[in-house]
Amino acid sequence: MSIISIIVPVYNVEKYIERIVRSIQKQSFSDWELILVDDCSPDNSGSIIDRYSQEDNRIVAKHHEKNRGPMVARQTGYLAATGDYIMFCDGDDELPVDAVKDLYETIVHKSVDIVVGGIEYVDINGNKSNFFCSELKYGKDRVSVFKSLLRKELKHNLCGRIYKRELFSDYQYEVYDNCNNSEDMVAFYQIIDHCNSIELIDDVVYYYHQNNSSSSLSVLSDKALNSMIFMRSLAVELLIKYPELENDMYNWLISDLSVLYPQYNKNGCLDKLIKQYGLSKYLKIGRLVAHGDLINVVKFVIKRHLL
Repeated sequence: MSIISIIVPVYNVEKYIERIVRSIQKQSFSDWELILVDDCSPDNSGSIIDRYSQEDNRIVAKHHEKNRGPMVARQTGYLAATGDYIMFCDGDDELPVDAVKDLYETIVHKSVDIVVGGIEYVDINGNKSNFFCSELKYGKDRVSVFKSLLRKELKHNLCGRIYKRELFSDYQYEVYDNCNNSEDMVAFYQIIDHCNSIELIDDVVYYYHQNNSSSSLSVLSDKALNSMIFMRSLAVELLIKYPELENDMYNWLISDLSVLYPQYNKNGCLDKLIKQYGLSKYLKIGRLVAHGDLINVVKFVIKRHLL
């Protein structure tokens, strides 16, 4: 049994999986287990992680019988975890050598549920730049953390953080097959819904690597767009029970959809998805005016109707 369980979903990362595994093996904090979950990858990722598990007894390889997406793969990982703390990494990224130590020491010293560290973005040429500086301007209680998320002052990604195991062993989270876009948002929102304390550190604990297959807003497939809208509907369903967050929730929703409308509603596709997943009732002009920032509302209406 190890102190920290590190979960990595594995799918089509045969070119990159060595990078994340080696970076974990080089950690200055060594009391970890690494759970690699092969999500029925069509490349050689499955056989590669089997080899790693044979070479290092701290590495466990799990295999799905069919592709189910990263949400389910992460669940497979944390349900199999034995550590007191949980971390998540993606199969094409990397950890700085002191990442696990910095996160672990903080979560023990501060006695909190989650510690969020800094992330650096690494482009395809290996150049590093600041990816995002998290802030908690309004406090560290649950509602304040949601406000920081909705105002995009705190990222909703799962990586670059450490979590108390109880957040996963004491609660059952909803997971959905084959949702590959914004699924980390819903997962993190569900976790925060049960979180009582959170801490930020300035140390860079995660390298987010761009690669040639990285998705971008300009190339969203129909499946990706569907996942994004479905995930937002789930987030709204969770957030609506916090009435003090209503204005922030509306502003976040119309801001996100405003970005998508000009490119993805030329054939009415986005409107159909919004209706399909029950978001239409939140986008009626009366509600938007009552709860949203008026400037954001005007921009949203213009983008929605002048395509």
